[in-house]
Amino acid sequence: MGISKEYLHLVLSLKVSWLRQQGEYSLAELSKKSGLSQSYLNDIERGRKYPSPGKILELAEALNVSYDELISLKLSGKLAPLSALLNSSVMQEIPFEIFGFTRSDLINLMTGSPEKFATFTDSVMKVTQKYGVEIDEFIEAAIRSYKELHYLSFPDIDQKATDFLKGITADLTISTLESWLSSEHRYQIHKQQLDKDTELSELPYIYFAGAKPRLYLNNKLSATEMLFTLCQIAGYEYLGLQERMASGEFSDQATFDQIRNRERSFLFAMNLIAKAYTDENHFQPFAEMTKCNFPTLEKLLNSIPMPIKASVPFLMRILHSKYGVQNMFYQHYEVPRERSEISLREELHFGESLPFSENIPNAHHCRRLTGVISDTDSNGVFRTSPLHSDESYVVWRFSERSSVKNGIEDRILLGIKDELSTRKKLAFISDYSLSNFESHNHCESCPIANCEQRAADPTIHKKSVKRERMRKAIENLFSKNQNA
Repeated sequence: MGISKEYLHLVLSLKVSWLRQQGEYSLAELSKKSGLSQSYLNDIERGRKYPSPGKILELAEALNVSYDELISLKLSGKLAPLSALLNSSVMQEIPFEIFGFTRSDLINLMTGSPEKFATFTDSVMKVTQKYGVEIDEFIEAAIRSYKELHYLSFPDIDQKATDFLKGITADLTISTLESWLSSEHRYQIHKQQLDKDTELSELPYIYFAGAKPRLYLNNKLSATEMLFTLCQIAGYEYLGLQERMASGEFSDQATFDQIRNRERSFLFAMNLIAKAYTDENHFQPFAEMTKCNFPTLEKLLNSIPMPIKASVPFLMRILHSKYGVQNMFYQHYEVPRERSEISLREELHFGESLPFSENIPNAHHCRRLTGVISDTDSNGVFRTSPLHSDESYVVWRFSERSSVKNGIEDRILLGIKDELSTRKKLAFISDYSLSNFESHNHCESCPIANCEQRAADPTIHKKSVKRERMRKAIENLFSKNQNA
């Protein structure tokens, strides 16, 4: 599909606005530096105007960037997290003009005022069905962008977790949290019902609001999962999050606020347990490794009583905030016992997005990357290079059996980009003794020949090759006709 004129305007508007703010220029100051009028600059930042090449060159010089960087469609640095949101189907298909909005306005609203963005999103959700667009993708992209923009670091939630720990008079345990919920918020907690009901047995909990809220916890939860779930429930109360889903699982009736509050309660639980069970040097042995040693990292993560799908993002945040690592990715897959349909549940990118991060509905995720060939491939550390890329990542892969979803395994990947700045901070990034292979996002779009792990024919790749051959044939025919 070709690049739309509006998309070109939107990307340029984001870049100009961001670079101007980074340079701490007012519109008047940038106008003086670039020779472009304030009204014209405002139109560019609003996505209404796209300047000529000569004016773009003047603008690039005023913003201290190259011409190529300014016109590139790639979003990098702080803007990189917005890529997923910009490419969601809702952003492409919903006619935002009926709300009096441009897509640039929407992006600025999300980054500057999440509360207003939530209200707007709920309005969008009410009309998406009219336009035949799935809202799930839009919400997931917005939530992901929200977390990536902040590198999973939210000072208000962090402070609340600190205050909560100061307020309780005992260690952070399951019994302490149950007592707090019962005494402070009159919760009635039940642990026997869900695992008996076949239809509800895969839910971690069910919550019913009321003067005496009822909380049905799945008794099949491991001790670590039970502690984390109770921390999330406590987070709803301590953060004053009113809107919530009954089960904590995604619902097609869920509002944006409910989903955002679920994420905030998740971050509260992550912060709370980390503060109670780690110190600022917890991952120092990992950072000081000169060679990649999987058992060392596994031991450090397992010493924190939270699920691996929470402890790895926590590590990711620490690597960024404490050690200054810029480019990383996190992926959470659910893998069934029979290794058939693998589903990507969550994905986060700090800094640059992966070259192969595009998520194609119903496609088969790369078995090389996810390691679902056999049980022996689930845990470990390796190198991978995205196909047709000179980039390389050191990838740590973890697996954890779901205690409530029968036959499902959580497969977690943490990828750290191999680059000079990171090699200076983490010596193990220079460990080139690791196994190394090329990888791609999906079998359907992957051109790797004779891949033993292939789960589906490269149908998308074949169509792409066919289109390219047709294009060249048309060009050749056109050239012959011109020369005749």
